[in-house]
Amino acid sequence: MDASLPNSGSPVGPGFVVYEREPGKPGYDLALATRSVGPGWHELLRMFFDYADAAIRGHDWDGAQRCLRCGVEASLSRDRRCQPIVVVQVKSKYGSLRIYFQGGNEYAFGFSSGLEAVSSMLCEACGARGRIRDRRDGRSWFLTLCDECQKKPRPLEW
Repeated sequence: MDASLPNSGSPVGPGFVVYEREPGKPGYDLALATRSVGPGWHELLRMFFDYADAAIRGHDWDGAQRCLRCGVEASLSRDRRCQPIVVVQVKSKYGSLRIYFQGGNEYAFGFSSGLEAVSSMLCEACGARGRIRDRRDGRSWFLTLCDECQKKPRPLEW
């Protein structure tokens, strides 16, 4: 396990925790990620996890974070193409999808930014065209909702 990723439940920084899918495999999987945001954004998450899988296809990683194909440790890889993507947090922030991850390369960051931009136009509850709205309940956070879902009562957490 990468020394920079603590065990399950260990704080990484203010306000969030890294979870382990299985012992020795840190990070969010798709199932955990979809519990963090509304169902309207689940397809965006599937797209990111598919991208993360495809980004390292052909590179085999052992438990020590070393690529068996290149022989390069993830922490030493200069071009970062060979580094696995570990999702450390998924959430809604300021009405858009945020995916925080380690590893990857500039394409992974670009893809994540593109999904963030798209999410700000998709209803988090149903996936229809929406817009960022204030909750107007004194909690001062924002949601992206369509006109229909804005009228419905919604859960505080998905």
